[in-house]
Amino acid sequence: MSYCRECVVSVHDAHATCPLCGAPLKESGDLSALYPPVGAEVQRLRKQQRTTKGVSISFAGASALCVMLNLVIDSSTLWSLYIAGGLFAAWLFVFLPPHMPRPRTRYVLLLSTVVACAYLLLVSLVTHTPSWFLDWAFPFLLIGAVLVMFVFLLVQKAPLRKSYMPLVWLLLLCLIPLVAALIFRLPAEDAPPALWPTVLAAGCAVVGMMLGFVAARKWWLSELRRKFHI
Repeated sequence: MSYCRECVVSVHDAHATCPLCGAPLKESGDLSALYPPVGAEVQRLRKQQRTTKGVSISFAGASALCVMLNLVIDSSTLWSLYIAGGLFAAWLFVFLPPHMPRPRTRYVLLLSTVVACAYLLLVSLVTHTPSWFLDWAFPFLLIGAVLVMFVFLLVQKAPLRKSYMPLVWLLLLCLIPLVAALIFRLPAEDAPPALWPTVLAAGCAVVGMMLGFVAARKWWLSELRRKFHI
């Protein structure tokens, strides 16, 4: 029997590749060595759940304490939101990915980008200066995330069909700065937005989607035939 590391299943020796994902197979040898005892796995999961609950409660308690101190001591400046947002971002950046069942770098990158954008948006709203976030920070952060995603795909030589959905979501996020500028910033005559970063982010999204479709057109066509029985 052979073994697929991607699908975590055993495959008959007659197959050279995994029939589910197409990845090359590994010789499994003794299959009992690939799977830990059930009792040890249950203990590991319980310990992981206790750690997750403990860290989550600690972070939530620290955030609530900061908010209470902020409201009691000086409520004119909401400094506690910086700390609460930073703790939440640290929980998602540092703690959550290692405790995910099967963490994938592409999904971790997408989640990290969303969290970073949300934290910067929080800072801009607290400081009452949303223009720098919408015009500069938001577009360039998304462009950087798209470039990192493409570099990761090229370096790891990962199949595009497995990374296309997080890439599409990331490219769709690149359209948000331009839409926000057209709806919220252009009508304000006193503060015209700097549109070229938002247009650059939107262009990056369009070019990325076109490259992704060209690179995975066979997979797209096969998926359309399979879903619509063409």
